[in-house]
Amino acid sequence: MIGGMGERTTPRLAARHAAEFNCAFVPLEAAGIQFDRVRRACAVIGRDPGSMRWSLALTVACGRDEREVAQRCANIDRDLETLTEGGLAGTPERFLSRLGEVAELGCRRAYLQLLDLGDTDHLELLAEQVLPQVR
Repeated sequence: MIGGMGERTTPRLAARHAAEFNCAFVPLEAAGIQFDRVRRACAVIGRDPGSMRWSLALTVACGRDEREVAQRCANIDRDLETLTEGGLAGTPERFLSRLGEVAELGCRRAYLQLLDLGDTDHLELLAEQVLPQVR
Protein backbone atom coordinates (compact mmCIF):
# COMPACT_ATOMS: atom_id res chain seq x y z
CA MET A 1 0.00 0.00 0.00
CA ILE A 2 1.18 3.46 -0.85
CA GLY A 3 -0.72 6.55 0.18
CA GLY A 4 -0.42 10.25 0.44
CA MET A 5 -1.18 13.53 -1.20
CA GLY A 6 2.10 14.31 -2.94
CA GLU A 7 1.44 15.68 -6.40
CA ARG A 8 4.34 14.21 -8.39
CA THR A 9 6.42 11.55 -6.65
CA THR A 10 3.61 9.79 -4.78
CA PRO A 11 1.54 9.07 -7.91
CA ARG A 12 4.62 7.78 -9.79
CA LEU A 13 5.63 5.50 -6.91
CA ALA A 14 2.09 4.21 -6.52
CA ALA A 15 1.73 3.51 -10.24
CA ARG A 16 4.95 1.54 -10.28
CA HIS A 17 4.79 -0.32 -6.95
CA ALA A 18 1.42 -0.24 -5.18
CA ALA A 19 -1.16 -2.97 -5.00
CA GLU A 20 -3.35 -0.45 -3.14
CA PHE A 21 -3.44 3.33 -3.09
CA ASN A 22 -4.85 5.12 -0.03
CA CYS A 23 -5.79 8.67 0.84
CA ALA A 24 -6.20 9.27 4.55
CA PHE A 25 -8.29 11.83 6.38
CA VAL A 26 -8.82 14.26 3.50
CA PRO A 27 -12.01 15.65 1.92
CA LEU A 28 -13.45 13.40 -0.79
CA GLU A 29 -12.82 16.04 -3.44
CA ALA A 30 -9.10 16.09 -2.59
CA ALA A 31 -8.99 12.28 -2.61
CA GLY A 32 -10.63 12.23 -6.04
CA ILE A 33 -8.02 14.62 -7.40
CA GLN A 34 -5.22 12.47 -6.00
CA PHE A 35 -6.76 9.27 -7.37
CA ASP A 36 -6.85 10.93 -10.81
CA ARG A 37 -3.15 11.80 -10.49
CA VAL A 38 -2.34 8.18 -9.71
CA ARG A 39 -4.52 6.95 -12.59
CA ARG A 40 -2.67 9.29 -14.98
CA ALA A 41 0.67 8.02 -13.64
CA CYS A 42 -0.53 4.47 -14.30
CA ALA A 43 -1.38 5.42 -17.89
CA VAL A 44 2.09 6.88 -18.41
CA ILE A 45 3.74 3.54 -17.59
CA GLY A 46 1.08 1.42 -19.30
CA ARG A 47 -0.47 0.04 -16.11
CA ASP A 48 -4.19 -0.61 -15.96
CA PRO A 49 -5.44 1.47 -13.00
CA GLY A 50 -8.07 -1.21 -12.49
CA SER A 51 -5.27 -3.48 -11.30
CA MET A 52 -4.89 -1.32 -8.20
CA ARG A 53 -7.14 -1.28 -5.13
CA TRP A 54 -8.30 2.22 -4.12
CA SER A 55 -9.04 3.06 -0.49
CA LEU A 56 -9.74 5.85 1.96
CA ALA A 57 -9.16 6.17 5.68
CA LEU A 58 -11.90 8.16 7.37
CA THR A 59 -12.59 9.24 10.93
CA VAL A 60 -16.20 8.42 11.81
CA ALA A 61 -18.99 9.64 14.04
CA CYS A 62 -22.29 7.87 13.51
CA GLY A 63 -25.41 8.36 15.60
CA ARG A 64 -29.04 7.35 15.69
CA ASP A 65 -29.97 11.04 15.44
CA GLU A 66 -28.25 14.39 14.95
CA ARG A 67 -27.88 14.94 18.68
CA GLU A 68 -25.98 11.68 19.07
CA VAL A 69 -23.78 12.50 16.07
CA ALA A 70 -22.94 15.91 17.56
CA GLN A 71 -22.14 14.31 20.92
CA ARG A 72 -19.82 11.76 19.32
CA CYS A 73 -18.02 14.56 17.46
CA ALA A 74 -17.64 16.49 20.70
CA ASN A 75 -16.35 13.39 22.49
CA ILE A 76 -13.46 13.13 20.03
CA ASP A 77 -12.82 16.89 19.79
CA ARG A 78 -13.90 17.08 16.17
CA ASP A 79 -16.05 19.75 14.58
CA LEU A 80 -19.13 18.23 12.94
CA GLU A 81 -18.75 20.29 9.75
CA THR A 82 -15.08 19.40 9.36
CA LEU A 83 -15.71 15.73 10.05
CA THR A 84 -18.59 15.70 7.59
CA GLU A 85 -16.26 17.05 4.89
CA GLY A 86 -13.17 14.94 5.56
CA GLY A 87 -14.65 11.91 7.26
CA LEU A 88 -17.93 10.17 7.82
CA ALA A 89 -20.42 11.78 10.15
CA GLY A 90 -24.16 11.42 10.43
CA THR A 91 -27.00 9.03 10.95
CA PRO A 92 -26.72 5.54 9.45
CA GLU A 93 -28.64 6.74 6.38
CA ARG A 94 -26.25 9.67 5.83
CA PHE A 95 -23.32 7.41 6.56
CA LEU A 96 -24.41 4.96 3.84
CA SER A 97 -24.99 7.80 1.39
CA ARG A 98 -21.49 9.09 2.06
CA LEU A 99 -20.03 5.60 1.57
CA GLY A 100 -21.79 5.63 -1.81
CA GLU A 101 -19.86 8.81 -2.66
CA VAL A 102 -16.67 7.05 -1.60
CA ALA A 103 -17.52 4.16 -3.95
CA GLU A 104 -18.09 6.62 -6.81
CA LEU A 105 -14.41 7.60 -6.50
CA GLY A 106 -13.52 3.99 -7.27
CA CYS A 107 -12.84 2.99 -3.67
CA ARG A 108 -13.68 -0.54 -2.73
CA ARG A 109 -12.18 -0.33 0.74
CA ALA A 110 -12.64 2.17 3.57
CA TYR A 111 -10.67 2.14 6.78
CA LEU A 112 -12.92 3.53 9.50
CA GLN A 113 -11.17 5.27 12.39
CA LEU A 114 -13.07 5.16 15.67
CA LEU A 115 -11.36 7.50 18.12
CA ASP A 116 -13.48 6.93 21.24
CA LEU A 117 -12.54 3.32 21.97
CA GLY A 118 -14.73 3.28 25.09
CA ASP A 119 -17.90 3.99 23.08
CA THR A 120 -18.93 0.43 22.32
CA ASP A 121 -22.47 1.63 21.48
CA HIS A 122 -20.93 3.43 18.48
CA LEU A 123 -19.33 0.22 17.28
CA GLU A 124 -22.57 -1.70 17.79
CA LEU A 125 -24.53 0.92 15.82
CA LEU A 126 -22.11 0.62 12.90
CA ALA A 127 -22.15 -3.18 13.08
CA GLU A 128 -25.94 -3.39 13.18
CA GLN A 129 -27.12 -0.59 10.88
CA VAL A 130 -24.28 0.23 8.51
CA LEU A 131 -21.97 -2.70 7.85
CA PRO A 132 -24.71 -5.20 6.83
CA GLN A 133 -25.59 -2.86 3.95
CA VAL A 134 -22.01 -2.43 2.71
CA ARG A 135 -20.38 -4.92 0.36
